[in-house]
Amino acid sequence: MLNSRSFKKLITNSKKQQYGNEKNLSRSAHLCAILDTSAQEVVWQKDIKSSTQDFLSQVTTTIDQQYLITGSSIQSDKQQTSGNKQNNGYDFHLVKLNQQGNEVWEKYFSGSNHDYLSATVTTQDGGFLLAGTSYSGKGLDKKEDSKGGSDIWLIRINEFGDELWQKTRKLF
Repeated sequence: MLNSRSFKKLITNSKKQQYGNEKNLSRSAHLCAILDTSAQEVVWQKDIKSSTQDFLSQVTTTIDQQYLITGSSIQSDKQQTSGNKQNNGYDFHLVKLNQQGNEVWEKYFSGSNHDYLSATVTTQDGGFLLAGTSYSGKGLDKKEDSKGGSDIWLIRINEFGDELWQKTRKLF
């Protein structure tokens, strides 16, 4: 089993080898590849389609030995029509994958403007604390007004991606 640090490095290297640079990611994001470290071969890889460029921020190994892929994305037309709330900017984007690379769940947290997820921490109960930068005021998933300019947006979720609480803090 790979730890989060080596997994993130692996993804970064894999993305460069597969696509050359981020400009080539305009229609889909190559988010992860698992390599068998002893044989140096791909065990599985997962492409998560998007209508725009995505930004990978982190891969976290969960306490149940699955993977939480986090970053920022603009939701696709398909996701908008399925009833998900959406804005015209970037949202926090989370995808939980099992050990075989199959999607367990996918979640977005949206404000009215651009929101960029930067870091994810696993909590002792199997949930996660998400931290990022928000340019949004109150609305959609964001429950507090902007504190001025860009803010820190903290969201605490359980192991299923359900929000437990959130806080907005002034960046500086």
